[in-house]
Amino acid sequence: MSGFQYFIPAQSNDSLRYKLRLTNLSPYIDKIGSVGYCQFEGGGYLFTIKGKSNGVSIGIREDQIIEDCDGYKIIIEKNDPPKPEDFIKDNLISGYEVELGDGNKWLLPIARKLNQGSQLPSTMHYISEGRYELQPMEEYLPLSEIAEKVEEDLMVVFGMSDNELNYSSLPTIYEACFKIISTNYNLSATEISLLKLVTTTNFQEITRALIDWELIRSEILNHFEKKTQNLLKEYLY
Repeated sequence: MSGFQYFIPAQSNDSLRYKLRLTNLSPYIDKIGSVGYCQFEGGGYLFTIKGKSNGVSIGIREDQIIEDCDGYKIIIEKNDPPKPEDFIKDNLISGYEVELGDGNKWLLPIARKLNQGSQLPSTMHYISEGRYELQPMEEYLPLSEIAEKVEEDLMVVFGMSDNELNYSSLPTIYEACFKIISTNYNLSATEISLLKLVTTTNFQEITRALIDWELIRSEILNHFEKKTQNLLKEYLY
């Protein structure tokens, strides 16, 4: 297995935890795996992160790709680049396997199904008089909102909704793709960019997986087939 190792510049008497707090790696302070101090680029800590560095041996070697990030570096083995299984989370959301920019197939979650609503892990909320509703768990709310917007816009485009398109409420398409991919994988937007997973040719497939496009496509075809049949009946009979 492969994955990432990380380097953060520091003096040998500096606290790694303190240095991490100064970067966007701060959420992983309690998930640090192997750690070693080295003299690479004047000195600093090499370390791994649980869930991102499975089976990685720390060390600066030849044939590595070293990428500068904001206050630290990410190191990849050139001859053994990371694969989807190196970052996969324990609690997966089922969906479609889609080939991304690295040539590997990644499991992208289905967040919504047409006429079925959210497919994300949810909590039950009591409303009143014995009525309940399901709401996506907090960690999945951003993904749920993106899925609702993508689904609604598709319905508008194909004439299956009376609402108007409102692109201002949807994050940039690439930000949406990052959120979709990171649902099932321990990857940040920086790391997804480094792996070159999202491209101008695959972003549509990524967002379509989110709303079970195959099901929607079938419904759209049925919709227009019925509409055509009604027109034929109106004008020919």
